[in-house]
This record gives sequence, structure tokens and C-alpha cells, in this order.
Amino acid sequence: MVIRIDKYLSNAGYGTRKEIKKLIRQKRVTCGGKIVKDPALKVEKAFEVTIDSEIVDLRIESHIIMNKPSGYISSNVSNADYPSVLELIASPHPEYNIAGRLDADTTGLLILSTDGNLIHRIISPKKEVQKLYYAEVSSFDKTKKEAFFKGIEIETGVITKPVRTFEIMEEKGDISLIKIGIIEGKYHQVKRMFKAIGSEVVKLHRKAIGGLVLDETLESGEYRELSENELGKIFEME
Repeated sequence: MVIRIDKYLSNAGYGTRKEIKKLIRQKRVTCGGKIVKDPALKVEKAFEVTIDSEIVDLRIESHIIMNKPSGYISSNVSNADYPSVLELIASPHPEYNIAGRLDADTTGLLILSTDGNLIHRIISPKKEVQKLYYAEVSSFDKTKKEAFFKGIEIETGVITKPVRTFEIMEEKGDISLIKIGIIEGKYHQVKRMFKAIGSEVVKLHRKAIGGLVLDETLESGEYRELSENELGKIFEME
């Protein structure tokens, strides 16, 4: 695989592509013993690339699985209220894109990748990759269950696609634990679906994306690289 050197070095965790371009302008990057002048220079993993005369351990792409904790936003930038999940990742790190963003108070499986095409395949409704959640819901009316398999109007003219999975796992007083699988990712979709039928999601946790199930050995806030086998599971049904 051939890739631009600025993206290559960014994927290897040596800064953003903007920062890499600055290193190149400062003549601190070499490839095959020659100073790199063009950030668009095409390189392969076999090439010897250095920064400040130190050989760079390059990788084409990086894909990680994270157990997202509550209190972090699935955004590349922190805001005044919440830090970005990227602050949980040791620096320096590549420029990650986030697949299937979770609300600040939602926990569970998050996939981050430097491969934009992979991200698109995961989040595109046309690919029908199921996102499986466990939702704790108050005041759930069991007679409304079938509505989820038909699609729910969450605002005027906006109807969700039918869910793939819907199962009442447990009931304790006014709270129902419900397993729900959706194939799209509209803004606050799961919460809005329940709200539309008169219920409220009090806790939400994403368990799986496609056939990739959250690694239970990952503590809240922990992450690791995905294997090739695990990447393939994303596009399988659980």
C-alpha cells in the first residue's frame, strides 16, 4: 500500500498532518536518506523514514476499540462542558475519526480509526451495520414494542428505520432493561425513539457494532488496537 508521507507519519502518532507539514518545512524529515520537501510524497512501509535522524516506526492505519466512559464527548475537540474521548489516548497519537458517536452520558463500545472509508462503512445506514445497545428505560409501555419494528416518528416527518433487535431483558419496578439494535445513527436516536412513545432512557450502554462485541476486559476509559479478525466482525451480525 502506498500513502502520502504526511498521513503516514500522522498515523504513526507523530502529530497532526498540519504538524507534520511543519516538520517537513523545517527539513527534519527524510525518506531513503533524502530530505522530504513535499508532504504529498508517496511512501511505503518498506521505506526508511526518519524525523530528526531517528527512524520512524511506521504503520499504514490504526484502528482502536475503546470502552467509553460517561462524561466524555465523541468528538475530536473538547468543549466547555466535556473533554473529548481523544484525551483518553496517550500522545502522540494519529488523527482518529470516530465511528458512531455516543452522547456524553452514554457508555460502551467506541471505534476510532484513521481509515475514513472504514468509518463511512460503519456509520452509513445503507451498509446496515447494527449498533446494539442496552438501555435502562423508565415508564416503558410493553404494548408499544411493535412500533420499534415498524419505525418511530421522532420528529415531524422524521421516521427511524425499523430496529433489528428489541428485547425486554429485565423489569424492576418502573425500570425496564431493554436490548435494542439500530442500523442508523440519528442524533440522540435511541433516546428520542423512547421519548416519542412516552418513555425515558435513564442509562444507555453500547454493547456491540455488527458482530464486534465490547471487550469486557477493557476497563472504562481503556482502549487497544483492533485485530484484523475483529475488524472483519464489524460487518457481521452478532
